[in-house]
Amino acid sequence: MLEIINHTKQRINKNKISDTVELFLDTYKKTDFLVTLVLTGDQKIRTLNRRYRRLDKVTDILSIRQEEYMGNILGEIIINLKEVGRKHKYQDLLRELKSDKLVKNKQANFIFYFLLVHGLLHLSGYNDDSVSERREMISLGKNFMKKITKYGIIKL
Repeated sequence: MLEIINHTKQRINKNKISDTVELFLDTYKKTDFLVTLVLTGDQKIRTLNRRYRRLDKVTDILSIRQEEYMGNILGEIIINLKEVGRKHKYQDLLRELKSDKLVKNKQANFIFYFLLVHGLLHLSGYNDDSVSERREMISLGKNFMKKITKYGIIKL
């Protein structure tokens, strides 16, 4: 289940986002869980990054995993849509994922969904603190991006 809170004026496709989250939860056997997705900008995510990670800087995504006692709430993903639009910051990631050949207007879409999947992986217990953990998360993210493309949720 998904709750979306959009603090921006940017239009989003709630159905495709919801389909992505539902497919992820089904794939990872977490269908009874609730995920909250918050879409925001630079200032709000900087404040949250300072509060939760003690880092006073803008970031692209925060994942806040709930503890076991919270019942069926998996957690909250906060995505900075302004940062997603700064495609030049993701060129290394796009190359690593072999998605750097995407048409420029599809890159932001790819980045958004990749970050969403990355956040869902964090909520599911994956970390990217070490090089090997980062590689595993990128591989899982890449495979899931192929899956949502195959299911027609997004077109690349």
